[in-house]
Amino acid sequence: MTRDRRPLAGLLIGHAVSLTGNVLTLIALPLYVLAETGSPAATGLAGAFATAPVVLGGAFGGVLVDRIGYRRSSVLADVVSGVTIAAVPLLHATVGLPFPALLALVFVSGLLDTPGQTARTALMPEAAAAAGVPIERAIGWEEATSRGARMIGAPVAGLLVGVLGPVPVLAVDAVTFAVSALIVTVLVPRGMRPAAEEPEPERRGYWPEFAAGLRFLVREPLLRAMVLLVLVTNLFDAAKTSVLLPVVADRELGGPAAFGLLVGTMGGGALVGSLVFSAIGHRLPRRATFVTAYALCGAPPMWALAAAPPLPVVVA
Repeated sequence: MTRDRRPLAGLLIGHAVSLTGNVLTLIALPLYVLAETGSPAATGLAGAFATAPVVLGGAFGGVLVDRIGYRRSSVLADVVSGVTIAAVPLLHATVGLPFPALLALVFVSGLLDTPGQTARTALMPEAAAAAGVPIERAIGWEEATSRGARMIGAPVAGLLVGVLGPVPVLAVDAVTFAVSALIVTVLVPRGMRPAAEEPEPERRGYWPEFAAGLRFLVREPLLRAMVLLVLVTNLFDAAKTSVLLPVVADRELGGPAAFGLLVGTMGGGALVGSLVFSAIGHRLPRRATFVTAYALCGAPPMWALAAAPPLPVVVA
């Protein structure tokens, strides 16, 4: 059997580059808002406009991915993110960028993020099978690329913002999305789709398909519990990442470099966990591993920010 590693490589590399762009946005955008307005409330509002489309895209984007295709969804998501992020430094340097216009660009930029990432993840089992790689290992690699993008991108973004300012970093950010779209276009075959999907599914209209997916979610206790769990925990995680970390880093810990270092440190710890899981995850009990890891990963960063120790202690 001939093994083709190009689709898996394309998904992993495209995923890493796209998420690097997301990390650059994560670091540069709140610092840009904080520098322009001086207001944590405005920073939080921008964070809300960055998070809301991720939620909406997750809820409504699944049917969109089914209808327009997985590869195309990934590419389209990166193109939209690249164009909208590029508009921020362009408008800032030319006609000016009012705060409501910034909020609109931030909202549109994130609207297809979740569908794009979902599309790449959905193709991972078939790409892993084509490469002859166990699915647990492929998913571990995918998670490792996600965490690695945060580990490397966040400190670099923090340093670049400290040296150049947030506007040039946002311009670099736009380029990363273009690169990701190109990689997926070149390496992932046009006709690739999840193996369990029918080649030509029956079309019933967007809202009937959305309602069918919602009914399936409500009927399945495990999926329902997972969605509620992620909803609640991501509520706090979004507040931490979009508001608490940039404001505390700017006012208490030394500025953009400290913000990037903190985000990168969390990504580095997660990278180690992902690599360990990719090596031994297929031997572990999934339920116990999930519950244990989830219980341990959330509270320590919040406690560190609340206690306000010196930066090395927060990093540890």
